[in-house]
Amino acid sequence: MKIPKQFQLGGIVWKVEEQQSVPGAYGACHNGEAKIVLLSSMPKQVKQQTYCHELTHAILFSMGKPADQHDEVFVDAFGTFLHQYLLQK
Repeated sequence: MKIPKQFQLGGIVWKVEEQQSVPGAYGACHNGEAKIVLLSSMPKQVKQQTYCHELTHAILFSMGKPADQHDEVFVDAFGTFLHQYLLQK
């Protein structure tokens, strides 16, 4: 699976960036900036799964759910299954 440099959700263009440091995490989803940030030093498969996790956050933000309503257990499980599905394509 290829991680895009950008994508659209609800008419908003989201950017995907890799950085050498993501404070306290492998990735982050910044709703106000419409940006997903991924730790560049991760192995490919971990980076892909992290992207799917952060994409799930982006979808929830796009659906109007504020960050305090994102259930991390749900986001992690959904992102993991999404990653597994996308690897089959």
